[in-house]
Parts: sequence; structure tokens; C-alpha cells
Amino acid sequence: MKNILTLANLVTTLRIILSPIFIIMAIWGGNYLIGATVILTVAAITDFFDGKIARSYKTVSKLGTFLDPLADKILLSSVFISFAILKIIPFWPVILITFREFLITFLRITEFLKGKQLNTLYIGKLKTGIQFASIYLILLYMLVSTFINNPMLTQISFNCAITAFYIAALITVYSGLVYLKQSNKLYEFISTFSYIGYFPISPGTFASFITCAALFFMPEISISSGSFLLTLMFILGVFTSGKFAKKSHIDDPSCVVIDEVCGMFLVLFFAPKTIYSYILAFALFRFFDITKIPFIGKVEKKFNSGFGIMFDDILAAIFSIIIILSIKFLYFYI
Repeated sequence: MKNILTLANLVTTLRIILSPIFIIMAIWGGNYLIGATVILTVAAITDFFDGKIARSYKTVSKLGTFLDPLADKILLSSVFISFAILKIIPFWPVILITFREFLITFLRITEFLKGKQLNTLYIGKLKTGIQFASIYLILLYMLVSTFINNPMLTQISFNCAITAFYIAALITVYSGLVYLKQSNKLYEFISTFSYIGYFPISPGTFASFITCAALFFMPEISISSGSFLLTLMFILGVFTSGKFAKKSHIDDPSCVVIDEVCGMFLVLFFAPKTIYSYILAFALFRFFDITKIPFIGKVEKKFNSGFGIMFDDILAAIFSIIIILSIKFLYFYI
């Protein structure tokens, strides 16, 4: 108990307690924005001093080492979520940031339970600093738009804030990949599509369903953005699935589902966003992917690698797209 109730741990815990208080005051807006800024500043100060206190009083503990980054993640995720609720920033980068934060926390817990430690890297500290900078710029925009009646100054402060936020989002995702590589889980994480592939029942079908559900509720994706995401996903899938298959000594591990996600994404790119079209796209893709008609099966066996794992699902997607486009063509003329 003495090792738990140290001054450093209490300071860290204070940062967690301040997180919901900030959310409430930021959402209330108006004069409460000043209070929210003060709360955030106090929380940021605790982040700076808790480690120094622990080292000064020689009370560094495993709990404190684990609790400190966890408090950061709770605070920063809470702040970004409150900004998204206020519609200052879009939700999808916030989801990425929050997912990254708690994924790394999960890795820390698993390593902690094994008696190991996931070291805090410089990129992680840099990420936290950039996140705080973007948060203060967003708060500055909120304060300017609330208390200063100057459209030009408001627009400039907003542009600076949103630019800093996207930079923070990119650094956050990149730092997450660095930590995954440090823990030797990078290939597994990507190829199983953030561990969705470990779903106990038909993981490929489950991953395809998750992709359908996610894209159905997401805003429309432009052709250029969709093409970029598909290309990136395919390249990452070829590389990571091949590495993971080689490591597991299985040609096509069932837990590797980035191929299903990529194929399902490609099919939905050509399907109208209606529930009936998505059901049809899902059914067709799963049919061709599971049955692997002779041509698809031969391709998978010929390319016994990450390329084979990915490309057979692309072929299943192409067959599905042909049928969907044919139905659209016939329906138009009927």
C-alpha cells in the first residue's frame, strides 16, 4: 500500500480525475472555456511533475510506470472526444487516436502481466507534446470565436488548430506502429486487422461484416481517397500477411483477415450505399471467397505468399463487382 499511495501516483491520479471535469466545462462553453483551459493546464503540469517527483523521492514503481502513460491517454482521448462532440474536429481521426492510445495501453498491460515492460520511446513523448500543442490551438480557436468578434482572426485560428490536429493524428498513428514493432506485434496487428482475425467463429466473414457496417455508417469516400486506401491496404497486406504466415508456418492463417477487409472494401466501392446493395455485396463476396471457384483457387496456390493471400480475395471481389454492375445495368434497362 505504501508503494501505491506515493505522492507521484496521487499526482498522476489527479490527471485522470481532471479529465471528465474538462469535458463538462468544454461542452458548456462560454465562460467555462477559461476554466477548461485552466483544468487542462493543471493536468499538463501534473504530467510534467509526476515522473520528477517519483525520481526525486525514489518512489519509482511498476504501477507508476504503467499509470503515468495511462493517465495521459485518458486525458488526451477525453479532450479530443469533447472537441469532436462539439463538431470542431471530425470524429474519424479521433477514433484512430483513441484506438491507438488504448491499444498501446493493452500491450503495456499484457507485457506487464508477463513481467516485462514496454519502454516509453522518444516518439511517444513527441506524440504527447504535439497532441497537447494541437489541443491548446483548438482551445485558442474556441476562446477567440467566443470572446473576440473578428471573423478573420477566428478563421486563422481555426486553420492553425485543424492543421495541428491532423499532424497530431498522423504522429499518433505512426507512433502506435513504432510501439507495435517494438513489441514484435506489428505484422500480427496489421494482418489480423487489429486482432479482429481472432474472432472465434468464421473470422473472415466477421471481418467482412465489420467492414460493411463501418463503411455503411461512414461518410462517402472520394475515388482518390478510396483508391489510395485500397492500394495502401493491399501493399501492407501483402507484406504483413506473408511475414505472419511465414512466422506461423501456415500458408494462409485463418486469423489473417486483412485480405477479406481489402476485398470487401473494393466490392463496396462499386455498390450503392443502400442496405440491399450492401447485403448483396457481402453475400457475393463471401460466396466467391469461401468457395474459391477453380480460377481463384489456382491463383492462391500459384502465389504461395502474401501476394497469394491478398490476390485471391481481390479476384473474389472482382467477380462480385461484375455481378453487381450487371444487375445495375439490367435493372436500368428493365
